[in-house]
Amino acid sequence: MGGVKYRQQVAFLYHRPILHRYGTCIKLIDKLYTTFYYAQKESCLQGLIILICLVILAFLVSVPCGYIRQNYAKYSFMWFLLVHIPIPFIVLLRIEAGLSWHYIPLTLGGAIGGQLAGGYLSRRRKKQNVKAG
Repeated sequence: MGGVKYRQQVAFLYHRPILHRYGTCIKLIDKLYTTFYYAQKESCLQGLIILICLVILAFLVSVPCGYIRQNYAKYSFMWFLLVHIPIPFIVLLRIEAGLSWHYIPLTLGGAIGGQLAGGYLSRRRKKQNVKAG
């Protein structure tokens, strides 16, 4: 098996049940193969956790801006500014997390959701103040 790369050797030996009879060398390679598999799976889970945390952060950063934005007229300068203030921060977080541009729609969705939730909270609070006062 000279000249064959490690992954190909592992896959070759792993899928041949006859070779499992011949001792500890094959078991060692199987152990390395499964260790590599679980290490790769753990890395994937860590990336997923980072992505979920980034979307949640985008949501949380946008909620206060959406709350304040509700007090200004639609399409005014301050309304426009409050919509776009969290975006550079979210982009910085995404770049620092090491995520590619493919995840922009997810973080943008989190930011839009935060803006909508902040606006909803502001309207709800105004209704409660009108009923109480």
